[in-house]
Amino acid sequence: MKSSRRAATEAAVIGFLLHTATVLWAWRTWGTFGRGNVISWLDLPASIGYMHLDGGPFLAWSLAAGGLQWAGIGALVALLVGRAARRGGKPSSADRPPEPPLAAETSVHSIELGVAPEEALAALTRAVEGWGAQIEATADGRRLVLPVVSGLRKGLVAGPVTIEPLPEGSRVVFRAEESHLVVQTAAVAILLLAGAGGVLTVLWPFVPQMLPVAPFGALLALGGWFLVVSRLRTSGPDELLAAVAAEAGGAPAAL
Repeated sequence: MKSSRRAATEAAVIGFLLHTATVLWAWRTWGTFGRGNVISWLDLPASIGYMHLDGGPFLAWSLAAGGLQWAGIGALVALLVGRAARRGGKPSSADRPPEPPLAAETSVHSIELGVAPEEALAALTRAVEGWGAQIEATADGRRLVLPVVSGLRKGLVAGPVTIEPLPEGSRVVFRAEESHLVVQTAAVAILLLAGAGGVLTVLWPFVPQMLPVAPFGALLALGGWFLVVSRLRTSGPDELLAAVAAEAGGAPAAL
């Protein structure tokens, strides 16, 4: 079900972008009259707007309402195709279980603390609880399952975590042996829309007919910035170990 929703989201984005490109191309080539007569028979909102609007307002209405129409059509088609494939006993590629993550080279993350191993373990436990991660007991020791965020990707990283005694403290070592990261489709869709808005904003000096929709493009671009770009962050093993050091009182290993 989750993969079906992802396929529908991707189809909706494709439908919206194709509609936007078609509208701008037709507007630039034929103008309002040609846009209304040549293409709007595929676009119900544009047909309605053509009867009541003209110029920039018509273009803005067609971009927004028509784009939503074709986004909905794309999502509906993707869902229907996925359902038909499931009924036929041949799941589509979007509904197949994800492939197991490829084996990757183990990355080692460590931090040295100026506290005893018992105190380091307590600090690790508190940091893990606050992080929303999990420590699982295994035959070989402890295994850490850590939720991570890296820009537009998020997922899980897992591997053994150990606490090694040092003469002047202890060392916390996390070996990330498994990882499964996926792209945040919704954020990518918003960025694509923001990119389209940015194109509208910068093109109007070269295409004066697009001046009425330039504010709409600027609004899309700013929305993408505030909703996605300004919230991008990295949260992974190194940040967790920094939280462990903070829980341990910020005490680094003595030199």
